[in-house]
Amino acid sequence: MLERQLTRKAANMDETGMISLAWLVFEAGVALALLLGIVWWTMRK
Repeated sequence: MLERQLTRKAANMDETGMISLAWLVFEAGVALALLLGIVWWTMRK
């Protein structure tokens, strides 16, 4: 079942590629903001 899901995901990669890329960039931005927030919080104290 998982294999079928993966192949379907790979087939749909062309149409959802841009969405995946945008989501990846968004997640990276959130992670970076979180990291900067933690650094700022520790420096503040």
